[in-house]
Amino acid sequence: MHARSARSRTLAAAALAALFATSGASGQPRALPPLAFAPPDGSPRPRSESAPSKKALATTARPTLLPPTITVASIHLRELIAWDGACDPNSAGPRRIDWILRDRTNWQSASMDDRTLRAVHATCEQFSAARIEVISGYRSSKMNEMLRKKGRHVAQRSQHPMATAVDFRLVDVAMEPVFRALERGHNGGVGRYRDDAFVHVDSGPRRRWRGE
Repeated sequence: MHARSARSRTLAAAALAALFATSGASGQPRALPPLAFAPPDGSPRPRSESAPSKKALATTARPTLLPPTITVASIHLRELIAWDGACDPNSAGPRRIDWILRDRTNWQSASMDDRTLRAVHATCEQFSAARIEVISGYRSSKMNEMLRKKGRHVAQRSQHPMATAVDFRLVDVAMEPVFRALERGHNGGVGRYRDDAFVHVDSGPRRRWRGE
């Protein structure tokens, strides 16, 4: 009991000495430095930090959710980009979607038709596809003629040199349902190529075909 009381007196004396050690010349304790952390919620606020009004809270900007992105992969160029579906031809600077859909022989790009791009992106959203593989986008006239002579299911008056057509497939999505969905809903050209497992979509005249 005596040892515990002696220890308590010692601690009290040490605290008192520390207090006077912080005193100035007047003998008054110096002001302690301000706290480096904010007071917990519920503590009184200084008058200069009054709570915001309900009107101010109502006009506070809400966080904006980013649109879902789709990975676009070019099987010939071996490149990929993240695409949020934006296809505004008047946007500043070159569009990445046009670049990845460029001619694979001379790397020439063109501004792809918005109607075609919207149809492709809407199809991805309809089937919740996170990745799309592009077989062909823009093709130069020279490349189109070369493929046609090789018998690669290429029309002489193809929409590809006009930057209005895309050949693609959705990863982990069967080709036939994609073709049927575009066949019903797209007001342009829609074709299916079973052997190469891809779908063609363009913004030309309305027509349908099934290639092997």
